[in-house]
Amino acid sequence: VTKKVKMVNGEIVNAYIVSSEEIKPVVNKIVVRGGRQSYVIRGDGGWLWPTNRPYSISSRYGYRWGKLHSGVDILAGGRGAPIYAARAGEVYDINVNSSSGFYVILKHDNGYYTRYAHMRNTKGTDNLRGVSSATKYIKKGQRVEAHQLIWEVGSSGRSTGAHLHFEIWN
Repeated sequence: VTKKVKMVNGEIVNAYIVSSEEIKPVVNKIVVRGGRQSYVIRGDGGWLWPTNRPYSISSRYGYRWGKLHSGVDILAGGRGAPIYAARAGEVYDINVNSSSGFYVILKHDNGYYTRYAHMRNTKGTDNLRGVSSATKYIKKGQRVEAHQLIWEVGSSGRSTGAHLHFEIWN
């Protein structure tokens, strides 16, 4: 696969596939039968990847431009792509601010929290007016299961393009 990548200040802000070449011939039979796939990111089996594949990390945790970037930015299918709960838990907060845009915090049974930011609202835009229009999938206080659909990728708040900003706190 050949990708065209746009970078600003050393960070990937856009990437798309330009061309691809088949390395292995197509098999005209069902090789694996199954449903939705989940991706474990820790060996204990409790944590799942919050987006579909393919994905790429456009910005890692750490200092950039003199400030701590407190999570990872995941490019995963563009605006409207699904975002899943990384672990079962409770919807602790749904809110909006000028930096993170629409965000949700999940409180997990193991004492950890996950935060998902820059999502789009239910009108399919990144307009920040009214947190009540933020999501059609979950509500504050609701119990969610691991890999349950909780939101859609957007570019709300201080964002350079559609992506998921994902954090895990203890």
